[in-house]
Amino acid sequence: ISVSWAPLVVDLRDETGAPRHLKLVLAVEATDEKAEKEMEAYGARGRSAVLGFVRQQKFEFLVDATKFEELQETLLEILQEKIGEERVRAVW
Repeated sequence: ISVSWAPLVVDLRDETGAPRHLKLVLAVEATDEKAEKEMEAYGARGRSAVLGFVRQQKFEFLVDATKFEELQETLLEILQEKIGEERVRAVW
């Protein structure tokens, strides 16, 4: 069961200080149908936590294909902490 969130657009700066815009599209896999329904109530909390994390990162890290799995794991941990491990199974 997957819940797709509306895209997040984040303004960042690259290592040269140039402004960059990053569009982040997430889908969160719920553990079951009950969790899927509960995600509507907790979605704002999860989106806010993801946005806060992304804003603290360097642009180059976020777009580095070799860091994708690390980023995905970190986002999963953040969402499990904010929404609940019993609700979130995976994030894409």
